[in-house]
Amino acid sequence: MAPIKKFNSNGVSYSTELDFENQTVNFSIENPKKPNKPESLYKYYTLNGFTLDALINHYLFSSHPMSLNDKYDCAGELIDYSNLTLDNFIDRFSKELKLFSEDKVRQLFNSDKKWVLDRTFADLNQMILYMKFGLISLTEDPKDTLMWAYYAQNSGFAIKLQTSLLPQEFFGPFPINYCETLKRIDFTKYDSSLCVLYQSNVKQKIWEPEKEWRFLTYNKNGKYHPYYSNADIRTRKFHYNFGAIEGIILGYDFFNPKEIEYSKRTSEYDIINLTNKKSKGKKKLKRKLLSFIVKNSIPCTQIIRHRFSFTLDFKEIKIEQESANKFKVFNPFKQDEE
Repeated sequence: MAPIKKFNSNGVSYSTELDFENQTVNFSIENPKKPNKPESLYKYYTLNGFTLDALINHYLFSSHPMSLNDKYDCAGELIDYSNLTLDNFIDRFSKELKLFSEDKVRQLFNSDKKWVLDRTFADLNQMILYMKFGLISLTEDPKDTLMWAYYAQNSGFAIKLQTSLLPQEFFGPFPINYCETLKRIDFTKYDSSLCVLYQSNVKQKIWEPEKEWRFLTYNKNGKYHPYYSNADIRTRKFHYNFGAIEGIILGYDFFNPKEIEYSKRTSEYDIINLTNKKSKGKKKLKRKLLSFIVKNSIPCTQIIRHRFSFTLDFKEIKIEQESANKFKVFNPFKQDEE
């Protein structure tokens, strides 16, 4: 019987269709709660050399499931392998991977150690799949207190991206399906590509405040694994058009108070001095980011606090570079809003 190419969970419909002409798979998700893609999506970053490289060279890193902070996100357990037959195991372990002889597979299958076959099949399938597949997580919410704290540590930054200008080879973006209870999909009943699509799109409802949208990526030459083959990291970098960058948001604590020259402060601007010897590495990163913003005339905002409603917002700032190490920041963010 041909595998089913449509699956429903929590009111969300997943489907796949093979494009025979181009030998590719078309992935589709219909989520009635969010039928339309946002015009803009946001990516939170801590401030380090890797994130600046991604910004300056305008690429998004496609993560492996083992690198995700949620241990049930895209977990192998979401795919149910319990109905695999003896022939399934022989095809994978004996004929394809030559891991076990056919006699060994039969012996394990008909013993109390069949779990070895089940576990090995699931682990290997997850490893093989995500050497080539990857996940890019974005959000529609640039003002979330928890995400600024967790993903940017309040001293990092976020980039605003025009969704329509992101690469067409990305599958998505699809809104995450947040579920009260995670449901498993039967590997023997549904198309294998459908299993991957569903597995990559469901999360527990506790993560719903993140308002995540996700791209599923694929690189046929990929051999990446965070533990065994991370030298192949280049296949996880998916470049986008520089014009997709609509703006950059600096975290509330991006500027350290020690970096402000208070003696030169005016009602219009602050002078930011990044020449101090302490935290030299961090200051170098800040100089690089601010110079990039100025050089490319990228619209810039900064997070502020609404002190009495206990919410975050942002206001527009203008940055001018005074010298290699000094910057003039207009409309200083420390003027919190009532």
